[in-house]
Amino acid sequence: MLHFTIFESVFFKSFLILGGGIATVYIAACLFYLWGQNRFIFKPKADVVATPEDFGVPYEELWLPVSGAKTSREKIHGWWCPQENREEEAGVVLYLHGSKGNMAAQEKSWNLDRVAKLYGLGFSVLTIDYRGYGRSEGPFPTEARVYEDAETAWSYLVREQQVPPEKILVYGHSLGGAIAIHLCQQHPEGAGLVVESSLSGMKDAAKQRSYNIFPLDLLLHQEFDSLNKIKSLKMPVLFIHGTSDRSVPVEMSQKLFEATSAPKKLVLIPDAGHDDACKLGGDRFLATLKEFFNN
Repeated sequence: MLHFTIFESVFFKSFLILGGGIATVYIAACLFYLWGQNRFIFKPKADVVATPEDFGVPYEELWLPVSGAKTSREKIHGWWCPQENREEEAGVVLYLHGSKGNMAAQEKSWNLDRVAKLYGLGFSVLTIDYRGYGRSEGPFPTEARVYEDAETAWSYLVREQQVPPEKILVYGHSLGGAIAIHLCQQHPEGAGLVVESSLSGMKDAAKQRSYNIFPLDLLLHQEFDSLNKIKSLKMPVLFIHGTSDRSVPVEMSQKLFEATSAPKKLVLIPDAGHDDACKLGGDRFLATLKEFFNN
């Protein structure tokens, strides 16, 4: 009986030590996720390996001071690609890229490929790098900062280029779609919105990657809550998503589409992944954009 009691005591102490170790690791992981979650979300690259000119698009280089930035050294780098005959342009597109790379460094320069396609449809195009991306100056990105950067680009079009807001279409890919939704919520006077391969919210994305082992309601402060924001939009919205997207499941665009009360359309590109819907969609992709923009 004595030996059994000693065994129970040793086992209980070992269990407490093990449990305490697991709890310590879990709490440490929660704190790491709390303080560093923007490092999980944003994956910027500094090297800009191409320009619109490499895709046959003329451009002007821009350095735009960020309104509300803490220092005057915080500027975003952008490319303004105006149509030669501005009187005949189809409109102006503000293109916002996703969380990886920069305006040009993403694999196969899908971002510049989209810019070239939009330009080929007769639009003048502005694309930017958020602070911390490419040649843009400033601190590492956060949700609040990329919203400020998008607002800076919008203000440039309206104030410097004198573009009427009703001629501005906002196009966001991946996380850029969430940024675009937020921008359009702030500017309901815009012409329309294109959301390609984007997420319904960071909480949904975290659950999809099994981060729901953490108390997300307590820890998540980089929310990108597109699902709730999209409900208030009145402008036309076009959703595009590849059916084989492994980064952002196509169900997220379907979820956004269902929550949208504004005029809307959802186009699914068979077999396309996260980045190549514009390529695999081919003529259908371009025709969809042209129809949406014309309407």
